[in-house]
Amino acid sequence: MKIEIGDRFKGVIAEAVESGLYTSPEDVVPPGVVTGALRLFAADQARPQALRESIAEALADAREVSEAEIEAALAETMHGLAARGIPE
Repeated sequence: MKIEIGDRFKGVIAEAVESGLYTSPEDVVPPGVVTGALRLFAADQARPQALRESIAEALADAREVSEAEIEAALAETMHGLAARGIPE
């Protein structure tokens, strides 16, 4: 896939190379940066879905639960999300 960046960022990259701090545009924006940004985007998109699923599960379960059980379930969910690379 080819990714185009806007003129604003092209200028930022060009200035960085011209400053002598970087030898090429690839030094300014390594290929892995885009992948990392997309990974964060995907994680950010997954968080609301995981929350909706958790809420739907809770609503489907009509039993009464204690505050401690709720806290434990929330902690378990957050731990599971963190293990999948989804930040808190």
